[in-house]
Amino acid sequence: MLDPSAFLYDQQMTLELTVLSERSHDGTTIQDVTYASPRGGEVPAYLIFPSTQAPAAGLIFGHWGEGNREEFVDEAVILARLGFVSLCPDAPFKRPIEHELSLLEIPRNASSFHPSTLGMSATATVPPLEG
Repeated sequence: MLDPSAFLYDQQMTLELTVLSERSHDGTTIQDVTYASPRGGEVPAYLIFPSTQAPAAGLIFGHWGEGNREEFVDEAVILARLGFVSLCPDAPFKRPIEHELSLLEIPRNASSFHPSTLGMSATATVPPLEG
């Protein structure tokens, strides 16, 4: 059984969200972002949200083993048009080599999810639209 302590992280840690680029697509905004990983380094991701309404809920997409953060962008765009904000991060094994952790540093069963707990904070950075 998965030990819930594998998901613990310093909740006082700053997000350090950086928007590298932004584009509009079909009523949505797609941001290419990075945010601080609780395990060190940066997490590259796409933050996708509706352009015309405040998001109602947020979710994180985890890609397949051979995939990357591009894997579920089309699905995230569809959901953004329905009012959701989505985060599509690269898994730890797909990040730049300088941020790669050794297998000894990655807890079993939690290697893909741990940085995403902080990533949930990224979905909360989408400002509500004034209307």
